Amino acid sequence: MPLLGAMSGDKPLLYERLVCDTLRERQRVYAYFVMRAIAKKVCWYLGLDIDPETQITVTCGSTEAMASVMLATVDDQVLF
Repeated sequence: MPLLGAMSGDKPLLYERLVCDTLRERQRVYAYFVMRAIAKKVCWYLGLDIDPETQITVTCGSTEAMASVMLATVDDQVLF
């Protein structure tokens, strides 16, 4: 059983290159470059023109992504 948030299989080469290039240039925030790459692929694949700064969120993993979505969409009256 794979771990939550762990990649199965090979990592996408495009993202590996973006991260490596960013680290070589000593930029601290690489999420902007990843968001631009995602927007470019969505435009190519689906034909949608989206704004990477306002319509894409990059998280460190699936747990953080799920928490971000829940905090952004549900009311503060949620019981667990």
